[in-house]
Amino acid sequence: MRRAIRYCAYVVVTVVMGDLLARQVADLIYTGPGFVEALRHGLIWIGLLKLDSTYDLDGILLLAILVASLVTVGIAVWVFETVIRRHTVHR
Repeated sequence: MRRAIRYCAYVVVTVVMGDLLARQVADLIYTGPGFVEALRHGLIWIGLLKLDSTYDLDGILLLAILVASLVTVGIAVWVFETVIRRHTVHR
């Protein structure tokens, strides 16, 4: 039972911290001058986006930021939990 509660707490911490990190990164990106347009032109240049495309690049970018933030925080929580477990086992 304690293990299930601990893992649920890790999931909650990962989701909350990942969301907060994603919001900070999105604020940095969207307040920067022309980042989204530069990204659009870069995708057109390498051939992943057509010139007359009407894709919602903002939505895709926000989803990518959220996923990357969740993965980053998830790895950080996993490393933290591993360090704590090893520290408490060896004492």
